[in-house]
Amino acid sequence: MNDLARVNEEISSSSMDQMHSVEVDHGQYAESKKNLIQIAATNAQVKDSLYGLAGRGFHLYKSDDTTSWFVAQRKIVDLWRRVRQGELSVADSGLIYTMSSSIDIDQCKSMLVIFSSMADDLNKSSLNRYFEPNFKSVHKFVPDDTLVLRIADIGGVVGGFYMPTTFDPLSASKVSNLIEAIISRHGIDRKRVVLYGASKGGTGSLYHAMMSGLTCVSVDPVVHDSFYEQTYNDSHWTAGSLFTLKKEEEFNQMVTSYSSRERADYESIGVVCSPRSPLFDSITEFTDKIPQDSARVFISNNPKIDSHPGVSRETLRTVTGLINSYLLGIRTEPGKVHF
Repeated sequence: MNDLARVNEEISSSSMDQMHSVEVDHGQYAESKKNLIQIAATNAQVKDSLYGLAGRGFHLYKSDDTTSWFVAQRKIVDLWRRVRQGELSVADSGLIYTMSSSIDIDQCKSMLVIFSSMADDLNKSSLNRYFEPNFKSVHKFVPDDTLVLRIADIGGVVGGFYMPTTFDPLSASKVSNLIEAIISRHGIDRKRVVLYGASKGGTGSLYHAMMSGLTCVSVDPVVHDSFYEQTYNDSHWTAGSLFTLKKEEEFNQMVTSYSSRERADYESIGVVCSPRSPLFDSITEFTDKIPQDSARVFISNNPKIDSHPGVSRETLRTVTGLINSYLLGIRTEPGKVHF
């Protein structure tokens, strides 16, 4: 077991590359029942150490009253019980994912890729914080011939937003390659592939739709880091050096690349947002940059929306309709729609 001084020495040494796990004594920094992520929220010294651990690819997987245990990213597949029991699959790249369908997968004609939002408790010790099972009942609401792919978002402290990190700058390419491999393996028509997610998952679905030339339904995506850094004390862990670029820089580069290439006529960048969300201005500022032949922006004025999470909750029927339209190959007109 190591105190933070010893952990900081390890972080700055090359020996950490050979380590499988790290135990951190956190008992002196907080009351019981708190892990190192929770302690770091109010302790700058602990926060710096946690940034350092994540930057070297070590992720919290267990804690008790005095100790937080971290595992090296490359060893997660050997440790995570859900992987060992076969509940979760592992790609050659190391990505962890699941596939499901209502019928034989080989008979599926469409595919829905679900990108996870932040966990219900984003500071939980369990590795499950990297794989929030949004829309659990999805198969009840999509065509029977839909293959549903879910991809874990292991990176950073509470998630990597399915984007490049300094520890794994190829992480986004691995996600894109997995999606393309499954499309190819199962003969799915690209016109009937939809990338869906809300919040962090919305970030991932939007980013990868533009990266891969696919269709997305992105609900209130986080496209700028400032709100969570300034309003929620960096609760998404983006203020440090864990990511190769800030989100606003990453998306500006992506929209430049997307705008300059030839696009298929079925590509639709669908974004659902609301002026009642604090993210609205950053979202609309970004969507205005997307070529208008591709952008579909659906703006909800539902008075029940009172926050960022409320957008996903109160637009679910509309979002489900959009997903099903796209899964069936039905396109919507570009532009902005208020509802």
